[in-house]
Amino acid sequence: MVTIIVLLIALVGVGVFLIVGPGMLEKSMNTVLEHPPYKISQAAQKKHDGLIIMDWHSDSLLWNRNLLKRSNYGHMDIPRLSDDQPPSFF
Repeated sequence: MVTIIVLLIALVGVGVFLIVGPGMLEKSMNTVLEHPPYKISQAAQKKHDGLIIMDWHSDSLLWNRNLLKRSNYGHMDIPRLSDDQPPSFF
């Protein structure tokens, strides 16, 4: 009987960890810090203006997040995508 109770407690603990843990981990590791724009040279700006820059992956669907709400963590959400000119996520 004690073994069954210990096993049940362990299963509940693992379940809670698997449900709550990933979101807590994402929030702690994928932070976005607000800062003023970096100062760059005219040569760097000219080079950048001729580039097409794309992020070819996103981990956002791995987590239980509302992608319609702006977030300060994670790779992307729809509001941050719409800020990008032109959009560069595939």
